[in-house]
Amino acid sequence: MLVLYTSTKNERKSIMKTLIAIIIMMITLCSCSITGRMGSPEVDMTDLELVRHDDFNTFDWWGVGSNWGGWWVLSHPIKPCCRYVQPVVTDGVAIFQPRIEPKDGYPYAIAKINSYPFMQKYGCWTFRFKINQGHGTRHAIWGWADSNETPKPPSLYREIDFIEVDEYGKMKINVHYGFRIKGKSEQIGPIYLNALKPGEWQVMDFKWTPDEMSWYVDGKRVYKMTNKRVLKWFNENPSGIWTMLDQDIIGPVGMHPGSMIVDYISIYRLKEYSISIFQ
Repeated sequence: MLVLYTSTKNERKSIMKTLIAIIIMMITLCSCSITGRMGSPEVDMTDLELVRHDDFNTFDWWGVGSNWGGWWVLSHPIKPCCRYVQPVVTDGVAIFQPRIEPKDGYPYAIAKINSYPFMQKYGCWTFRFKINQGHGTRHAIWGWADSNETPKPPSLYREIDFIEVDEYGKMKINVHYGFRIKGKSEQIGPIYLNALKPGEWQVMDFKWTPDEMSWYVDGKRVYKMTNKRVLKWFNENPSGIWTMLDQDIIGPVGMHPGSMIVDYISIYRLKEYSISIFQ
């Protein structure tokens, strides 16, 4: 303040311009820290509003585990065979990689996190990821929710795969819906996508509206689902989903189990329709 009082008029103007520039820069930096990442340019973002964003510096809004997973479908005597842990975080990325780490009767530790209690119906999920292929592991980023809205059996069931990659590098998606009876529900899929680039960073977008579900990889739409019967079920039933990031052990892991590395995830709601629930 002393400088402003003692300076000439021109000097005061110069100082004020500098202060304003600094303030604008600070506001911009702060805004960047809470701004989600845009994905494919093909995705219409005008009807979307950011709800959640994570650069994986902390796990403040992630829970560990889910109600299933880590089943070795071959001949492993322990089922489930894994305990669930947080992924390793380094340099602002989350690394999902199974570890041979016997504890509490489980031979393996796998990273499996979910957004519970936050769930959302409609919107767009954008994330940057890298898959390193390996033995015995399945990588997945998907939407799911427990089926407790109705008495069991039967129960309502919903599951939407954003991506699922097996140990052979095959990327596929499924959409499960309807009533779950004896462990099975109706589904669309598996639909195989020729879009994976092992060892390279990729960006995936999943956009969900009352009229369609669309999957985008690296700026290109790779699948569009407009099945009226499926969409009608999702539109008329409780169908909010938690966001899940995880791996499962599906066979012998060996010395090179593979990994899924996630740089960030942004979740947008559909302004007019979306239901975001913080239970």
